[in-house]
Amino acid sequence: MASVPPEGASAAPGVRLDLLDRRLLFVTGKGGVGKTTVASSLALLAAGAATASAGTVYTETNSAGANAVQIFQSASDGSLSLAATVSTGGLGTGAGLGNQGALALSGDDRYLYAVNAGSNEISAFTVSDAGLTLVDRVPSGGTHPISVTTHGRLVYVLNSGDSGNISGFHVGPDGHLRPISGSSRPLSSATAGPAEVSFSPDGSTLVVTEKALNQFAIYTVEDDVPSAPVTRASSRTALSPRRSSWHVARQ
Repeated sequence: MASVPPEGASAAPGVRLDLLDRRLLFVTGKGGVGKTTVASSLALLAAGAATASAGTVYTETNSAGANAVQIFQSASDGSLSLAATVSTGGLGTGAGLGNQGALALSGDDRYLYAVNAGSNEISAFTVSDAGLTLVDRVPSGGTHPISVTTHGRLVYVLNSGDSGNISGFHVGPDGHLRPISGSSRPLSSATAGPAEVSFSPDGSTLVVTEKALNQFAIYTVEDDVPSAPVTRASSRTALSPRRSSWHVARQ
């Protein structure tokens, strides 16, 4: 995949900015990213990459009555059109979650995972050209799940209810989720105010942003099970961290 040039620079001749070729995740609705913002961002990208082909954008409604994943098709000009709405089989909350990462797409684009914050579940879908197919719905290992992450055959969910915890699952060959024994770990504090859980690129680390404490809880993953958390303060002292990002150093 071609890299996006630095701000103020232009792409080299023949280099295609192909973000729009890929399946993308955005969370919209109350407390999420607005559809207008999503459309505008994609349009700006497409303005510099007219040759980019259409892609797929997934969002989650977090509706209290019946949670659902919405599937949008993105055109090469960045415009979005709603193609389908697929029920998660669970419930949202109908209110802002103060989170990031309510949806997670597997690295091979075969599976999509969604949190159901209102019914304390995770939904698993298979992904194909025909759309999404719900294949499993399981308890999240806690209450009020707000974020999910995946690496290989592992899925971890962040539960923000009660004292908060993370909990892990193995992905079966059919996409079904099996709880990993002994994988649940508490957050660094019952007052952490978590926002997101994410895997490092190599799958060796899980990080939870704890916005109420302005810090990150870091878990080392061995044999698919995380360690107890260690904490690192956020460098942005004026803002509570909601999202972590990974920067891979190249030698």
